[in-house]
Amino acid sequence: MNEPAMKILGYVVLLWALPIAVAAAQVVTHAQAPHAELLALDYEETLARAEDARDIRSRSVAASRLREGERKVSGLPGDLVVSAELGPRVAPRVAAQGRIGVAQSFALSNLGKARREVLHEQGRAFDAEGAALSFERRIAASRAFLEVRYAQQAVEVANNELRLAEDFARVTARGAELQELTRADAADAAAYAAEAKLMSLSAEGALADARFALTYVLAVADRIVDARGDTPTFQTPTPGQAAALHTQLERSPALVAILCQLQASDARKRELSANTGSQLALGLVADRTDPSAFALLGTVSVTLPWQRRSERERAELDASSQLLGGRLAEERARSHVELERLLHELEHQRDTLLHIEGTLLPAVEAGLVAREALFRSGEGDALEVIVARRSALAVRVRRERVRTDLLVVQARYGELARVIGGGT
Repeated sequence: MNEPAMKILGYVVLLWALPIAVAAAQVVTHAQAPHAELLALDYEETLARAEDARDIRSRSVAASRLREGERKVSGLPGDLVVSAELGPRVAPRVAAQGRIGVAQSFALSNLGKARREVLHEQGRAFDAEGAALSFERRIAASRAFLEVRYAQQAVEVANNELRLAEDFARVTARGAELQELTRADAADAAAYAAEAKLMSLSAEGALADARFALTYVLAVADRIVDARGDTPTFQTPTPGQAAALHTQLERSPALVAILCQLQASDARKRELSANTGSQLALGLVADRTDPSAFALLGTVSVTLPWQRRSERERAELDASSQLLGGRLAEERARSHVELERLLHELEHQRDTLLHIEGTLLPAVEAGLVAREALFRSGEGDALEVIVARRSALAVRVRRERVRTDLLVVQARYGELARVIGGGT
């Protein structure tokens, strides 16, 4: 092949390989990109971040704007009307004439008060929506924080088990080499060490997922949120406190938010009635229809709501009130069911944790100690020890799961008691 052909072929190969090289470089760069920095928060800092969300603050700002408008609202139904009638007079003689007047309408109903009430009730509705959203965000953040703490505990348990499994695998491998143990014992121990490694990897993945979930709840964009500090503790409610909570559920954030929306709808109805009621118009007219005369006249007129009754707007507000009334009834029933479920979960998770810590865990740990003693004395095999270790590990993980579930329920109860004044 001659030299020009070789150059052309080289250019073709270069053009074909360049996109592949760029893509490969991008893959390597992405693979080598550093992980996002961790933002470690304790429990109280997590709840504070949850309450400081932008959509919660926006409702507070909106309520403030409405309160500012409440002080500036006018009670007049319309603007000042200026009219003019100008033209020449042609008979009996030509002359300029005209009439200029001003008029202002006044509502005979208390329109200004009705308008201020609308703004006031809408502001209360925004505040109530913000409080309900803050309540739900605190609960979601609390749960996400506790799930991260559970995942951290699971990683610690898994890594500890991995170290023990690897030590056990080395001991059994050495025993098999010295023909003190069988190859089956060594193989079982090696398999369990590999199984423990897989469990450790899975726990680390679950911890990453829990951190992402907490970051999502707090809407942090630039860092991954991690949990730090002590796991919070919560007081268990007494039967009297739990019973008192049922009578105070009307103050729960979700119910208050719907009630405020319903009151805002009623205020808009009153405003509509005031705005479409009778109106009195007072005016002044300067009249010069004769070159030799000038008149200054006062005018009075009354507008009766004969046709302008705003039936469409009234029907829309009635329909909205009906929908809100239905939501209120449903939420009221659900709140009582939710409280009953919450109290049941408190009792159930507490009893389950007491059973695990008081009965099940001591039993499996005693069995593990006995199996290990038999193995060391030569009367047992590695598989029996491994089965006992699996059982003990499963119970330890289960204990952490139940403990976290109990904390989640206690935290939710504590938040509910806090916002409705039931105490904990």
